[in-house]
Formats: sequence, structure tokens, C-alpha cells
Amino acid sequence: MTILNATALATALGVLVPIVIHLHRRRRAPVVQWSAMQFLTVSQASRRRGLALENLLLLFVRCCLVLLFALAMAQPVLPEGGSVRLFTFFVLTLGGLLGLSAALVRSFSLWGRLAGTVLAVLLLPAAYCQLSRSAEISAEPTSRCDLVIVLDETSSMQIERDGGVRFDQVVEQAQRLVDRLSGSSTVSIVRCGPVVETVTGSPFRNLRAASRALSELQPAGGGADMAAALDRARLLAEKGENACRQIVLFTDDQLTTWEAVEGSSLVAAGTTARAEASEQATDNQAVRVAVHLTRLPRDRQNVSVDDVRVESPLLSVGRQLMIVAELTNHGGQMAEGIQADLQIDGASVSTQSPLVIAPATTKTVRFPYAFPAAGQHTVSVHADVTDAMSDDDRCDTVVTVRAGLSVLLVNGNTTAKPGEQAALLMNLALDPAGGGQQPVDGKQPPAQRPIHVQRVAAETFRDQTSLAEFDIVLLCEVPQLPQRQAERLAEYVHDGGSLWILPDAHANARFYNDWTQSDSHAALLPAVLQDHQLRRGDDRALPSGIDLTTQSDLLSDLVEGGRHDLAQVQFAAWRQVAVRETAVAGMKLTSGDPLFVEQAAGQGRVLLQTAGPALSDGNLLHRISFPVMMHMWACHLATSQTRADQFQPAAELSVPLSPVISSFLEERGTKFLQLIDPSSTTQTVRVLNEGPRMLARVPGARQSGIYQLESSGDAALRQTFAVSRDARESDLSVAAHEKLLTLGQTCGLQWMTSADQLQFSAMAGPAVREIAPALLVCVLCLLAVESLLAFWVRRRRAFSPPQTLSLPTAFAPQPLIGGESGGSVSGGSVSGGSASPETLPDGTGSVATASAHLERRTETARVRRRRSQKNSRPTRLSQEHSAQPDGNTGGHLK
Repeated sequence: MTILNATALATALGVLVPIVIHLHRRRRAPVVQWSAMQFLTVSQASRRRGLALENLLLLFVRCCLVLLFALAMAQPVLPEGGSVRLFTFFVLTLGGLLGLSAALVRSFSLWGRLAGTVLAVLLLPAAYCQLSRSAEISAEPTSRCDLVIVLDETSSMQIERDGGVRFDQVVEQAQRLVDRLSGSSTVSIVRCGPVVETVTGSPFRNLRAASRALSELQPAGGGADMAAALDRARLLAEKGENACRQIVLFTDDQLTTWEAVEGSSLVAAGTTARAEASEQATDNQAVRVAVHLTRLPRDRQNVSVDDVRVESPLLSVGRQLMIVAELTNHGGQMAEGIQADLQIDGASVSTQSPLVIAPATTKTVRFPYAFPAAGQHTVSVHADVTDAMSDDDRCDTVVTVRAGLSVLLVNGNTTAKPGEQAALLMNLALDPAGGGQQPVDGKQPPAQRPIHVQRVAAETFRDQTSLAEFDIVLLCEVPQLPQRQAERLAEYVHDGGSLWILPDAHANARFYNDWTQSDSHAALLPAVLQDHQLRRGDDRALPSGIDLTTQSDLLSDLVEGGRHDLAQVQFAAWRQVAVRETAVAGMKLTSGDPLFVEQAAGQGRVLLQTAGPALSDGNLLHRISFPVMMHMWACHLATSQTRADQFQPAAELSVPLSPVISSFLEERGTKFLQLIDPSSTTQTVRVLNEGPRMLARVPGARQSGIYQLESSGDAALRQTFAVSRDARESDLSVAAHEKLLTLGQTCGLQWMTSADQLQFSAMAGPAVREIAPALLVCVLCLLAVESLLAFWVRRRRAFSPPQTLSLPTAFAPQPLIGGESGGSVSGGSVSGGSASPETLPDGTGSVATASAHLERRTETARVRRRRSQKNSRPTRLSQEHSAQPDGNTGGHLK
């Protein structure tokens, strides 16, 4: 037998209560001398035996009642094969209580009480040893368990099996496991998907609430961070209060899942725990992990759409763009007859079929498309294929298409010839159709002009009221700026704008080097301006070209494709700079000096160009690659400030809101938006102000797909973003059996495939049954027995009318006058004559003698009446009397 709540055994001290009551009521009653008591010695022995038996039964039943109640409160459980121990415990306990009761009943002889004391001293400690023998067993977990259920809710768990979804089948087995736990257990639920999350309410002490929470779970799809899930489950299990701390993991044998488990801290913890285990420590003191492993189907043919993207740094209206999708065949057979469908905003616009993909091969599919309107657009590619997993047959992304790129070009050299003005040449390279003379026509430049440039002189730049409408501010050959204009530009960059600086020989190096950011007061420029280099007409100082081996990733496609003439570019004049630690050199000259240097500043970027396109600086103007390279750098700066529309799964996302929605929320004074997730579930999210932009806090973005933020159901006030899916989850490769066995030995995993095995693991010990309910029923029965026994004893000891006792012949009184009887003993008083030999002459007794007897009888009755009134209870015969009469007194009267 095992005790689960040893503290409750302290209530066993309540057995002292009936003992103390018995000892208190055992005190002597007042003794009244009564001469006729000597005639009752014949019936006294049997009466004493009856009283002793009554006291023994009452005290024994009451002590058993208290001890059984204390044992029930201690919540004992009986393991399999423990019936013999339980029977031994009760036999020893009842024998010890019987001996203790006999020792406390005074009616027994001295030897009887001594034997009862010895019996209680020997048997009660032996009974307690039956409980203390379970010291190692009492730590064994039983049905009271701190259970942590980890559910794999990835895409592979949504594969159908035996006519049902594997995830639903796993949830049913988890519910069956929870239903078999006792009411003292706790259940925690950890969702293992792209985001590890503990279900609200964990740990559940209400097992029905835990089962209901399991039934409400839905698979999120995507990949799984199994290592983080097991680490969180271990922390939850270690906080449990029960001896049994069990983790049950419901997952499959997918290889990518177990590769993550190999690197988890649970493996190291399991190895360390076994290394430090001593002989006294048991496995029940540690957190144990059981795994319900379901097998992936044998037909693991699967084709997935892994990625969808637009191959252009700048998306503008009317431009022919290339949308690229990657399809992968994860199976071992050739995938044929696949149809790839391109959908823009939910409508199909292009289809490519039939596609053939070899096993373990990725195929790239390209769709040419031109967006007809500016704004956000949902781009999706769907593969029409029948395979094991349908969750990865579609991939979504969100792109933002611009009406055009707006550039403000500040010319600091308006007096030079047109061929020597870098601002004019840059204007022609970026916006050859516009010429830069007309201001921006509102905020929607014509679609045929992807980059629209507005050129102003440095003298009139100070009159520019707003910079927010421009994507890029380009300073060409500006010596320096007034302090106020410099601060405005620093704030513009901090708020997300891009600054492009092209200094010449007349630039004030001190001004540019001391120019700081508005928030951190760090240097705004990515490099320190130094001397201006001029190499012309000197054979020993040849012009410098572009080093094509150190170009940035921005120009890698252009350079590697060979479709350029950058190798023929030579610069005769450039500005030497020292690159700061926070900056990156995007392109270098053959002399080792940087040509383009950039760095992030606040939410924007700053680009420094050390050599310009003027004829006096080199031959860059005559190269065909010149406008192409300028366009690429302008698009790079513009895309660096593009709002993020693609996110990875997270427990909480911070989504920057568009200016239109931000302005609407500020006007209405509201701080809430409606969120629609991929499963069409709607919830309210909160909007916060952080710096110059507003952010929407999106909780629980686990499911991959398209999310929508909207206000008042207005399409113009709707913002869309996408959550990516882990492409590794589409690989249905199975972990080898040897690998799983090795991993199980490393961290002590127990592999299971049935609900019975889950139950055995969750109980973490031999099958047991609680006997506390049975003990409580015994307590109720003993209460009834004690009540009946007390009623029976009370009736036996109740005062009854006095019975007339006939005296023996030897003590019979002499007949009086008239031959009447000499008297009788009744009720403890003498009535009738006396045995005195004195008689009257006529044969009657002496008058003096009769008077003396009458006075004695009257005095005795008076004494009895006074004592009866004093004690307020009827006089009863003494249970004990002296064996030897005292003088004329034959006994004692109590």
C-alpha cells in the first residue's frame, strides 16, 4: 500500500480523544456504607465481566473510527499484488487497537491490562512499518501526474490515414489519455508548429477543460520547431508538484523533425540526468518523455511550390516584370503532367503546363506580367497535382507596386557647362523622358516614366516645403547646406527617406564629415571625405577603372551576365574617402578607392558616390551601362524603404501600416483594426504608435498564407501581408529506425503506438487503485455501529426498579407476633424484623430493639435521599465492593 498524502496521517492523533474521554469518565463515584451489600456478592462477578466487555467494545470501535478516517485522508493506493500487504496492515492495526483498549479498561485484571499493553506496543509499530516500507514506493507516480502533451501541428500531420486526418486521430488519443487521469493530475498542452505556443489555461487542473481545449485545436501547417517545443515542455513539467512528471509527444517519423530534436537541450538534459543518477534516485524523480509515433505513408510522392518572387528591385506600373516560382519534387518518382497557375489578387492570369520534374529536383517556372495598377497585389502560384500533402501545393506573396519613383535632384553647380554639370547628366540618366524641368504631377507620375526627377538649384532648395513626397533626395556637387536644411535632411532620412550624395572638388569636407543623424548624433555619411584626386596628363598616374571583382550583389547579375561595358570606364578625378565601420562599399575602383559606399541611418539609407559622370571626371557618360547602373542604384535605395509585406511565422507580428490607413486612424481617433487570417477567422488587433509610423500588433501568426488588415470594411482602407511557409516541411523523408533508437537511448524516450501504452506511460508506474473511497464507506459503517453499540450499552446500564432479594436461610429473620415474616431486603434497605434473639415475654420482639432497628432504617433512608439529591442521579449498585465486610456494614453503596 502506498500513501500519497503522508501529511494527513497527522490526523491519526485524534485517536487520543476517545481514550481521554474514557479515562475521564472512569473516576470513582461516592461510596455509601450499606450493610446489606454483602448479599450481592453472588451476582457481582458476572456484572463486572459485562461492564468490561461493553467498555472494551466502545473504546475499540471509536479508536478504529478515528484511525480509518485519518488513513482515508492520507489517500492510500493499492498497487497490483499489494493485497497481502493491505491485509497484514489491517490485521496488525486491529490487533494493536484491541490490546490498547484492553489496557485502558480498568475492569480487567492487572495481568489482562499488562498483556494488552504489550500487544499494542508490538503490533501498532509493526502496522506502521507496513506504511514506512513504501518509502521508495510512495515516491512512485500513480494516476496523479503532471502531464505535458506536445502536439505536432505541422503540414505532415494533415496527411490522411485510415479514412481520417492524422492530426484529428492524435487529438482523440490525447483526450483518451487525459480522461484516464485522476482528479489530482494537471495537464499542460504545447502546440508545436512554426511557432511554439502553450495553450491558454495550462496547466489545467480541470481535466474536462483540458479535454475541451484539445478538441478545439486546429493544425497550423508549415514547419515545426521541435527543439523549442520540447524545451518548453520540460520547463512546464519541472514546475509540477506531483512525483510523476511526464511529457507525451505526438508526432511522426519525419526526418526534418528528428533532426531538430537531436540538437535540443532535452537530449543533453537526459544524458546529464542519467550520468548523475545515484542508487537512491529513481527514474520517477526526473522528467520522462514518451513519444506516440505515427508512420508516414509509404507513398510519399509530394510536389511543393516553395517560393514565389518578382525579379525586380522596383515594381512600377506598366513595366514588364518576371514572376518566378520554384517547384520541387520530393518523391522518388518522376512527376509528370503538372500544371502551374499564376493568380494575381485571386484571379488566374497565366498557366504553364505540362511540367515534368525529376525526383529530388527543383524546377523554376517564369511568368511575365505587367501590373496595371499601383498598390498592394497578392501573387500566388498553385500547382495542380495529386500527391500526399496538399498544404504545400500553393505559395503566396504580397508585392507593392509603385506608380513611379520620385527623385528630388539638388544641383549645386548651375554655372558650369551642361557637359560638366553632374546634376544634369544624372537627370538624363534617371529620367530621360522628363528632362527634370517640370514639377511632379501630383503623386502619380505617368506610367511610362518609372523614375520621375524634379531638379532644383541649391539656392532654391531652402524653399522646399516638404520632402515626404520624394523617395530619394540627390545632392549633386553641393558644397554645403545651411544648418536648417541639413537638419531637415537628417530627419527625412531618419523617417525612412534615402539620401544620395555626389560631392565634387569644391565640397566642404568638414561640413559633410560633421553632419550627424537626428536621433543618435552619429555620422550621417558612410565615409569620411578626404583629398580630391585628379589624374590627368601624367603618365605615372594613370586613370582608374572599375574593379569588377569586388562589385556588390546589386550588380552581380549585370556583371556576371557580361551584358555591359563597365570594363571600359575610366575615372580621371574622384574623391578619396575612408569607409566607416558601419558602412559597406558597393563598388570599388582599380586604385582601391570606393566608388559607391552606403549605410543605414534610422529607417532610411545614405549612398555616397565618389566620382561623377562629368566629362572632366572620366568617360562614364559615354558608356551604355551608365543609365542602367544609375537606375539600379536608385531602385536599390527606393526598395530599402519599402514596407515589409512578407513575414516569417511568429507569436506576435509588428506590421507597419500604410500612410493611408495611419491617417484614417488618426482622424477617427481609433486604435483598432480587424484582422482576417487565411482560415477566414476575424479578430480585433491593436494599433500602436512607434516613432514616425503606426504598427499593428498581430498575435499568433502561425498559419502560412494571406492576412488582411482592414477598417470599416472599406477596400481602400485594407492592407495585406503574407506569412511564409517552411519549405523543409514538404520533404517527407523518414528517419531511419536505427536513428530513432539511438536518439531514444540518448534522451530516454519511450516509443509507443497505442492508447494503452500511452496510459501506462502517463501513469508512470504499476497499475494502482485508490482505496480511500472504500475506507470512507467503512468509516460511515463504523459510525452506525458505534451509534447502535452506545444505544445498547445505555439501555443495559439504565436504572431499573429495585428487585426483592430473598435472604439465605441462615440469615432469615425470626417470625414476629402473629407468625408474619421477619422482613426482606429491598432496594438496599431493610424492612421487617431483625435476627436479634431478644424477644418479648409473649414471644414478640423487644420494643427497644424494634425501635433501634426502625431508627437505623430511617437514618439510612435519610442519608440516601440527601446523597441522591446531591449527585442528581439515581443511586446504583457499585461495580466493585470490598470482599470483606467492614464491622456491621456488609458492603459499600455507590
